[in-house]
Amino acid sequence: MTRNDDGRKGNDARPADGAAEPRGELNRYTATLGPRALKTRRRLIDSATELFREKGYVATTVSDIARSAGVSLATFYVYFAERSDVVIALLDEVVGDVMRQGVGKWDPRSGRAGLSRVVSSYVESFARHAEFFAIRESVIHAEERMLEQYVQYNRHFQETFARYLEEGVALGLVRSDLDPYGMARAMTLMMERYCYDVFVLGSSGEAPSVTDTAHLLATLWADAIDLAESTVRPRAAAAGQALK
Repeated sequence: MTRNDDGRKGNDARPADGAAEPRGELNRYTATLGPRALKTRRRLIDSATELFREKGYVATTVSDIARSAGVSLATFYVYFAERSDVVIALLDEVVGDVMRQGVGKWDPRSGRAGLSRVVSSYVESFARHAEFFAIRESVIHAEERMLEQYVQYNRHFQETFARYLEEGVALGLVRSDLDPYGMARAMTLMMERYCYDVFVLGSSGEAPSVTDTAHLLATLWADAIDLAESTVRPRAAAAGQALK
């Protein structure tokens, strides 16, 4: 368990100066916050993001975040129970954005074109939130809570795609000799790590464009699962016609 600036431990922390007691539920107040409170919460998140990027997560304290946001330490604890809550709030925002873009809503009957749209949405979202993914990488090594949350989101993402792959197998659109859950895990991890290398590390020199990255990943994924073009000529039917 990490300690906050004044030595209090994680979720046992209590705000000073009569501020409301946090419960550690990241979005507890969000639905009922007024415009001014939402701006304060946003300012805390943005300030923390900037500090994490400049100083690193471990070197950034709750006091640093409050000072940068122009609020008191007590105000910070109204919105967040501890420093790691800010990062998890960011994770919630990023995942929400990714899902709103249609990632995780793939119909195997849409064939390669449909898969390409889903992969493109993921790559665009990753590139847009590259700064967060850079921060996340360091936080998951320092905070067990963040690692658990990250694993939970990853598992949900992989299981969602596994169900779509199972549907594709049943329709004769996807190869049936591999475990759908194994395929989903391998391909989603490939997408994430490749995007991290391109948009965060930049280790390949001149970074490929979002469009080129999405095309490469979609092609690799479609070829790996032997995805048919559409349900108009599913694999079984096409093979039968070829024998006539």
